Amino acid sequence: MKPRHLFTSAIAAIGTGLIAASALAQQTAPPAPPAAMSRPSLSSEDRAAMMDAHIAAIHAGLKLTPDQEKLWPPVEAAARDMAKVATDARATRTAGTPDNDPLERMARMGDMMSQRGTAMVKVATAARPLYATLSDDQKRRLRLLMRPTGARHEDHHREHHGWNDRH
Repeated sequence: MKPRHLFTSAIAAIGTGLIAASALAQQTAPPAPPAAMSRPSLSSEDRAAMMDAHIAAIHAGLKLTPDQEKLWPPVEAAARDMAKVATDARATRTAGTPDNDPLERMARMGDMMSQRGTAMVKVATAARPLYATLSDDQKRRLRLLMRPTGARHEDHHREHHGWNDRH
């Protein structure tokens, strides 16, 4: 794989993983799934704790050298900013009155997507200097750590694909 493609893939993985984690970390509890899939709902505090844990897991899993450690704070700050964008979008979506105008809803969704995209670019920009110093083993671990798994991944798909009531 070409180094530039590997870098682009890794940055996309970071952004995707952080978006998934931030969406989970900051969303309010979704409607209960059918009894066969029922699990306790997470509070917003629980979701924020999950986001903190996800960032901490990435940081710990990379086993950064002292020189690399100096490059971590801007990455973490950008990731937390991206989580805040998702939190704010969720709060706006849940606090507003129901809107039956599909074009207005589409415009709001587009605005939220633009905001998330801008935040993702900021994470990629902040991560670029650190990523350039990572060993091949660290890059491999980063890809594994950024892959959404388990309940977080399932909740993300329920929320964003409308599975709450259908499956």
